[in-house]
Amino acid sequence: MEPIGGAWIQFNIRYYMFALVFLVFDVETVFLYPWAVAFHRLGLLAFIEALIFIAILVVALVYAGRKAAKKNFKSRRAPHGDARVVGKRDSDNC
Repeated sequence: MEPIGGAWIQFNIRYYMFALVFLVFDVETVFLYPWAVAFHRLGLLAFIEALIFIAILVVALVYAGRKAAKKNFKSRRAPHGDARVVGKRDSDNC
C-alpha cells in the first residue's frame, strides 16, 4: 500500500517541551502514590517531606509556565519596524 502525502511531519519544539513537562509531573505522581498509600504509618515527618517535594515541583511548573508564556509571546509579536503583509511574495510587489 502506497502512503498518501509525505512520510515526515515536522512538529514545533514547543510540543516536545510540553511532553517533557508532562512526563516530569507524571513521574511525580508515580512517586507520590506509594507515599499516599502508606501515609498513616509514616507520620508527620513524611508529610513535611512530601510537602517540600510538591512545593519544589510547583515552583518548577510555575517557572516552566512563565518561561513558555514569555517565549510564545515573543514569537507571536511582529518586530516594530516590520510592516510587510504576511502571505504576499516579493515578486507580487513588482
